[in-house]
Amino acid sequence: MVTITKSPKRTRIATAFRTAAISAALLILLWVGLHWLSLVSSLIGSSERDPKDIGNDTSSRTQDDNERRQRSLPKTAGAARPEQTTQQLTESILTRLDELSRIVPLSPESKEDGADDGGGGKESEFLSNVRKECVPGRDDSGGEINPTTRRRRECLRHVPLGKKDAAIAVAGDVEAEGLELEGRVRRQRPRIGIMVPPGRVSATFAAWVEGALRSTGEGIQMDVEVVTTSRAPVYGYGKSHGYTKLVRFVALPAPLAAYDAYLWASSDDDGRDSLRDAADEMELGRNSSPPSSSAVGRTLQLILRWHCRLSHVSAHTAMLTISLEDVLRDPADALARILGFVWREDWEWEGHGGKHPRQGPPPQRGWKRKTEDLIKDDRGGSSLKEMLEQTSLVLGEATSSAGGPAFRKSMQGAFASEMKRSADMTAWPCPSFWEGVESGDGSDETRALRRLSGEMVPNCSDDDPFARCAVKKDRCEVKRDARCK
Repeated sequence: MVTITKSPKRTRIATAFRTAAISAALLILLWVGLHWLSLVSSLIGSSERDPKDIGNDTSSRTQDDNERRQRSLPKTAGAARPEQTTQQLTESILTRLDELSRIVPLSPESKEDGADDGGGGKESEFLSNVRKECVPGRDDSGGEINPTTRRRRECLRHVPLGKKDAAIAVAGDVEAEGLELEGRVRRQRPRIGIMVPPGRVSATFAAWVEGALRSTGEGIQMDVEVVTTSRAPVYGYGKSHGYTKLVRFVALPAPLAAYDAYLWASSDDDGRDSLRDAADEMELGRNSSPPSSSAVGRTLQLILRWHCRLSHVSAHTAMLTISLEDVLRDPADALARILGFVWREDWEWEGHGGKHPRQGPPPQRGWKRKTEDLIKDDRGGSSLKEMLEQTSLVLGEATSSAGGPAFRKSMQGAFASEMKRSADMTAWPCPSFWEGVESGDGSDETRALRRLSGEMVPNCSDDDPFARCAVKKDRCEVKRDARCK
């Protein structure tokens, strides 16, 4: 409650106040009269004018107001204006992605530019490899041959039981081992890996998918563990890498993915624990100068190595690959494919003869209507609009830096070198993430590249409850040993 305390009145002050009040009242009456006469005069004059002229004046005033409003909006390089709808923003991004592809083709079009005999075929090989996937019920029933095992291809969906407790195993206590096994069985559930390379666009995609899985999983009473990571799976099958199914994100064209990853790695966010935090807090433009074409070319090579490893995993583990273009052209369909892939109850349970009691009611078959509702209601941790906005920002930065011949030459050189080094992304094992970045001058660019490499190497920690690093190459990656002798 507000209490107003008035001071005592004095006679002289009261008299002066009454005089001032009368004068003020007379002035108000005079002003009202003049305003009324002006209004009547304007109405009489407008009645004699052409209605079209009046409309033109109104339109002109509206246009002036709109122009003033537009000038007051904040300008952000590469970003869409706030008044753009989701559809308008999507169409703008698609157009600019095509423009970036034309500005920076990965393969030169003529031998004068240093093209090899393959020309644009190398880029086609790359696009084919980064889109590799293994979808249960489709790719494991067509008589295909697994290039690793030379047997019929299978899209395995291994539900890991997890590693034994080393301390209990050493102690040799049979009763304790039994109780420990019961605990692992009780906690056992499918593990879904959302595989995204480091980057701001990738992080918002992952958050969007996480939100959809969280929302739909509760409805169908399915209990899974969703792991979002930029670390490549270790070499081997499900018992080695510990994932049941994988969803891989591909940002194309490749220069966009490289620029996105470098901007993320060069930001001042060493204290973050997750990619989602990077998407929520990182601001573009912190760097005083744009990255050199050489640094972005090195980043492109790291992106190719990451996809090289994922493509090997797709030879035997259930994997769905979703590209940025898939999301832009039909987000509901892309999300429906992800939900249908993840919630298809075809798990292969370790320790149960491949079988396990149902977790809940069978999931619905048609997800398109559900995903349309999810997008409309904008549920989950990160909206589709946020992903589009982040893509527009990064795309603007990449396009503004990609216009010169030096940038194009650096990207094409890095791409050709990496495709040759990895035998068109088919070599096993794939080139080391530390190759070419293990030594440097300590510059900001070198630190950013090392940080990227550290985010991509497989998790071979002994205390990881699922990953089993049986291949020496994986342990060398953790030790930053590019030579691995």
